[in-house]
Amino acid sequence: MPLGLIMGIARAMRRKRHSSLDILSSKRAPRNYYKGKNCKPTGGYVIVPEKLPNSVVYLSDLMPSLLDAATE
Repeated sequence: MPLGLIMGIARAMRRKRHSSLDILSSKRAPRNYYKGKNCKPTGGYVIVPEKLPNSVVYLSDLMPSLLDAATE
């Protein structure tokens, strides 16, 4: 009898833990939840330049092919 009770409680705890580890999406979350896509917000209605991503493209690898195309 006690073993069955302990097994039932363990089964319920296991089931509870499994369901609470679901991925939180906007459909399962509160109304004001916004998940995003792993990027910084750029501001509200006004874009803040400090928050924009800056990427630099190095053209040193591209220059020989551009010069060859220009001479032909």
